[in-house]
Amino acid sequence: MKNGVIFEKVSSEKTLTKSLVWGDALLKSNEAAYMDTYANILFKLGKKQDAIQTEEKVIALLKTRPAAGFTV
Repeated sequence: MKNGVIFEKVSSEKTLTKSLVWGDALLKSNEAAYMDTYANILFKLGKKQDAIQTEEKVIALLKTRPAAGFTV
């Protein structure tokens, strides 16, 4: 599945919540794309503060290790 498809195409709270469980393991990978997707799912579930905190981690990570497709 393409990164981001979950938060772009899915609106089911049950599916989004399940994806957070899977995404939790991906956060430990320190990959900006996965972390960004996780933050977007949090936002879509109404967890705005958690989403902001995750995106702040993404920004900090990208400042030390730029990734393709992202600009800071």
